[in-house]
Amino acid sequence: MGSEVVREDVEAGLWAIVRNELQGSTLKAAAQETGVNAKTLSAWKSSHQDRYQEIRLREAGKARARIAALNEDLAAIYSEAELQAAERLRDRIASGHMDDRDLALAVSNLSKAKGQAASSAMTLRGEATAVVEHRGSDEILRRLRQLMPKAFDGEAVEIKAGKE
Repeated sequence: MGSEVVREDVEAGLWAIVRNELQGSTLKAAAQETGVNAKTLSAWKSSHQDRYQEIRLREAGKARARIAALNEDLAAIYSEAELQAAERLRDRIASGHMDDRDLALAVSNLSKAKGQAASSAMTLRGEATAVVEHRGSDEILRRLRQLMPKAFDGEAVEIKAGKE
């Protein structure tokens, strides 16, 4: 077989390049993984650019999904820590070991944290975090007639330009 390039070797090399790139590794790491020298892998990457891009797009999507899952795990850990801190704060408030200024600051911070947590939960669930209303002119006029019926009573009179 010698120096004959086998299609499967090129394919395995391209996959190794992409895998290592997405992990922040170098071409040298892909070479160690495959047993093919880095210069050869670089040449394959250049000469098989379309296939390399296909693999990269496919694997990048998987990498983004893994990162999203890790971020969901982090959010759960942070939420648990926030809940524990809120429980400790509640106990301090109940025991009277908190002055008014600290209490006001804590309430403000908890309110902000609650809003951020609710917004994050909605975003992670794919729920709407904003409502945008679209109405046409006919609907707006209909609604105005309901709200101010007297404003729409009467008839239009044409006024001609010129001498009166």
